[in-house]
Amino acid sequence: MLEKQLFDVITADNSAQALHILNHNRAIKLVITNHNLTDMNGFELIRAIRNVKSREQLAIIGLADVYSYGVATQFIKSSANDFLTKPFTHEEFHFRVVKTMESLWLGEAIRADLSLDATE
Repeated sequence: MLEKQLFDVITADNSAQALHILNHNRAIKLVITNHNLTDMNGFELIRAIRNVKSREQLAIIGLADVYSYGVATQFIKSSANDFLTKPFTHEEFHFRVVKTMESLWLGEAIRADLSLDATE
């Protein structure tokens, strides 16, 4: 799905591999993680990522197999930028990814403008 939108996609088989990839590739700007993982849950992965990457550096979208207020709340409390509940349409997925990335890029542009203003 993301490749069709011209995103470069890197996949990880488990949380440890995902963290390793993130630590060695600064160009990554978005992580999409499921709630149910093999070696930890998605909330734990998000908290581990946020220990090294802020919301300003990296966007995270959580995926839940079933909608639950508790799961949605936990994603946001864990510092995910957004979440989706399966099943979702291609259009909804595309919209959430684009809006999440637009927010990240807008924040980067504002911080760049502010740093330019500070040097003048």
